[in-house]
Amino acid sequence: GVASCPSLPSRAEAFVLDIAALGVVEDKALELSPSSAWRSGRDLLGSEASDDDVTIAGIALAMADWHQSAKFEGRSGKPTIPVEGGAKRQVQGGSAKVYPRTDPVAIGLIVSPDGQRCLLGRSHKYPPGMYTCLSGFVDQCESVEEAFRREAFEEAGVRLHQVALVASQPWPIGRAGSCELMMGCRAV
Repeated sequence: GVASCPSLPSRAEAFVLDIAALGVVEDKALELSPSSAWRSGRDLLGSEASDDDVTIAGIALAMADWHQSAKFEGRSGKPTIPVEGGAKRQVQGGSAKVYPRTDPVAIGLIVSPDGQRCLLGRSHKYPPGMYTCLSGFVDQCESVEEAFRREAFEEAGVRLHQVALVASQPWPIGRAGSCELMMGCRAV
C-alpha cells in the first residue's frame, strides 16, 4: 500500500536528526510524540508527498547516511568531523577533507527489435507483480552504455545491439545505502 505521508506546508522547515547517533532508541523517541510515526525513505517515495518534499527528504537521508559511514578518513583511518554546515567532513586536527559520494548506476529499458516487447527483471525479494528495469553500477573506466551492455548480459544473458543514454535521475536511497545517480538507457 501507499504510505500516508502528506506534503509539508509551504512555509515549513524540514530537517533530519539521526537519533541513533545520539543513542536514542526509536521506540522511546516515538513515546515523546504520540502523533508521530517513523517512515523509511522508500515509504516516502511511494507516498503522496510532493516531488520537492521527497527531494528534500532524500538529500537529508543521503547526508545522514553518509555522515554515519564517513566517520573516519579512508586513507589514514583518522577520525573526521563535520565542517561547512555538514556538507563535508575534515580529518580531526588536519586539513584533509572527505566529500559525500554519488555512485553511478546504469538502468534501462530493453525492447525487442520489433518494439513490441520489453525485458524486465524480478527479484525474489519483490512483492508479487513487481518488476523492474535491469540495472547495475558503472565500473571504473566504463561508459554508461558499456555498463548497461555488461549488466544486461550478466543478469539476463542478452547481448544488446543499440544502447542510447536517455536521461538521469538522482536516487538518494540506493541499494548500497549511498546516493546513486541513475542514468537511464533505452536498448535493443
